Amino acid sequence: MQFDPITRGTRFFSAASFLFGSSETEQMLDALPFRAALVDASGRVGLVNAVWRSVANGRDLFAENLRRGLNYLDLCDSQPGVNATAAWTIANGLRAVLDGTSQTFETQYTWHFADVPQNFKCMITPVGHDGGTPPRGAMIMHVEMTAV
Repeated sequence: MQFDPITRGTRFFSAASFLFGSSETEQMLDALPFRAALVDASGRVGLVNAVWRSVANGRDLFAENLRRGLNYLDLCDSQPGVNATAAWTIANGLRAVLDGTSQTFETQYTWHFADVPQNFKCMITPVGHDGGTPPRGAMIMHVEMTAV
């Protein structure tokens, strides 16, 4: 059976309290085998997991600047060059999830690290969503498809 991050991630983090910085939430996020981040309803980064931190270490400006408190939407919107279209698409998907117009968002894209293309699947799911109310945040997952 294949792991479905959208379905499992929603159940996983719906059960967890959405308290940025809580050690339990951080440990659960760090257990995921792909890049994952929790953002609040405005798009501010609350946590990134261990995989994201290890890949970001010295990789490129986009990844290095993804730190707690940074607005993920602003970062995507300001992405220049060859990665701009992918970043813009992801930002719009995140906006749709955060404002409640979309249950989830998913896209496949190519990201260029120092002119080396890598293929990813981005999945975004709401966190702290109570039926008709907008979510309190979202989980953003980037799964590298190049190695799969």
